Amino acid sequence: MTEKCGEVVIRDAVLTDVERIREIYDHYVRYTAISFEYETPTREEMRERMHRTMARFPYLVAERDGVVQGYAYAGPFKERAAYDWCCELSIYLAQDARKCGMGRRLYAAMEERLRDMGVLNLYACITCPDREDEYVTRNSMEFHSHLGFRQVAEFRREEGRLLPENLDYNAIGGLRLEARQKLSEIRPLSLGQAGRISGVSPADLAVLMIWLEQNGC
Repeated sequence: MTEKCGEVVIRDAVLTDVERIREIYDHYVRYTAISFEYETPTREEMRERMHRTMARFPYLVAERDGVVQGYAYAGPFKERAAYDWCCELSIYLAQDARKCGMGRRLYAAMEERLRDMGVLNLYACITCPDREDEYVTRNSMEFHSHLGFRQVAEFRREEGRLLPENLDYNAIGGLRLEARQKLSEIRPLSLGQAGRISGVSPADLAVLMIWLEQNGC
């Protein structure tokens, strides 16, 4: 299926798009906290993710002048059968393809495809900080609100997660120097307390949460 939107073509992704898709995603892993990944997946890992998604859900790309400039895909919101009519959406755009209507066109095509599949409810689980920084902004919240999504919940349960008393913040890669110094000095008892320390950004909290998860804390 191909849908022309002015100079942009929306089409189904194919596995040979993997290198360009990985290139777009790499920016979000390296320079933002929204992906919750430390390292960009390898070409093989990204190809396997695409293959797994495409077996069941739409995976679309937006091309301009023959070059993929963005992509979006759907996935299960929950695994149990009663959620079969719900999907979670993800979208990533090249940095020079933002704020030009390409994301809206991708989502419009995605919604049409999912509607044809009988999907009734669409969800987007996004990062939305209380305060913005260079790693996390409210852009995604504003984008989805503009398209008619409404906020139904906030994932706040991690605020009560306890931090080990002897946690060595200097050993956690990805934390900014200021955050390491403040956390080592104040020694917060939980993630919620850490988030209220001046100098600890949402991106630092994301790094800390991932480290705790990976180390079974």
